[in-house]
Amino acid sequence: AKGVAVTSVGINGTQSTDVSSGTSMAAPAVTGVFTLWQGYHNSLFGRYMKSATVRALMAHTAREAGPAPGPDFMFGWGLIDAGKGKFIMDAANDTLVLMQESNLMSNASFEYDFTYDGVDDLVITMAWNDPAGTVDVSGDVNLKKLVNDLDIKLTNIDTGKVFYPWSLVKNWSTLPTSTQIASKTTRNDRDNIEKIELNTAQDKIAGNYKITINHTGALQGGSQDYSLIVS
Repeated sequence: AKGVAVTSVGINGTQSTDVSSGTSMAAPAVTGVFTLWQGYHNSLFGRYMKSATVRALMAHTAREAGPAPGPDFMFGWGLIDAGKGKFIMDAANDTLVLMQESNLMSNASFEYDFTYDGVDDLVITMAWNDPAGTVDVSGDVNLKKLVNDLDIKLTNIDTGKVFYPWSLVKNWSTLPTSTQIASKTTRNDRDNIEKIELNTAQDKIAGNYKITINHTGALQGGSQDYSLIVS
């Protein structure tokens, strides 16, 4: 969210204002959007979203920002879009969008078949709250820290083509302004938000599709709650 030259409250009296910059300005804006989303979701469905669902909705609806499509080190998933989040919730209420909270059991998988018209962009986002990891005193940030590694992929049943979620490229020489920061050519084994996008002419092919969710390695506790949005 906007975090530069934001007019906010000041410290010199109840009517005081001040202009500040930084995450101290951006974070309250994002928090405000999350709060509005939760209130609106509760008014539609009579319950609040799990935190993983809020994060999935945030990444699912974010406006693209940065040097190239996908996530990057400067803008994350992009700019938060309060109105788009409301649109997705309205569509879910009308059963035009899949927005669900589920649980994946150990050694199990979830499959969802559907027909895609190839017209609008197809976006699929999964998020979960991973159990706490372990601290590594060596300082090697290349070590994988996911405890429960869920995986999602999309398959065009008609052609057999498989689509994977965005993953940041693990290469220290990659510049923040590079257009090669993220790729979507393999499974994501690092993040607990995974997002698949079909938004180019070569990918947006009408036909029959299947979403598959499973996991790599053991699941701590024998299962993992997750949230899924498909629009």
